[in-house]
Amino acid sequence: MDIWKMIQEVEDPEQRAILWKMYRGELMICKSCEETLIPRGLSQVCDSCKEASVERRRKRSREYYQRPEVKAQRREYYREYQQRPEARALKRERERKYRQRPEAKAWRREYKQRPEVKARRREYQREYMREYTQRPEVKARRREYQREYRQRKKAQEEE
Repeated sequence: MDIWKMIQEVEDPEQRAILWKMYRGELMICKSCEETLIPRGLSQVCDSCKEASVERRRKRSREYYQRPEVKAQRREYYREYQQRPEARALKRERERKYRQRPEAKAWRREYKQRPEVKARRREYQREYMREYTQRPEVKARRREYQREYRQRKKAQEEE
């Protein structure tokens, strides 16, 4: 049925106004659900149909990226990408910028003050220093410094 005849047959002024808008091209029917009237413009579907379409696309994408073969392929690509020098440089730069932000500094300061962190660090330092001081090259260096110190002290006393 022609829209012009529909306009003439309808007696309700609100429906007639809607049909006039459709006739002039100001309103159109949603192409997806064919029930909702939408203003003519860039979109040809109503908001609810658009949201449903986006949700369907998200669901398909989520299912695709959960496949084991896709996960393995993405993992491999990421591993190869991280080996590139430009990717490493970008990562370093991002980390450097993050570390300079006040909230990151505050978090690090707060983290270092935790008792369990202090205890862990103290234990590590104690263990590391115990191992470090027992190394032969460290012992030789220490003996050399002590020898030089004694010689300087002796030279100062003679003067």
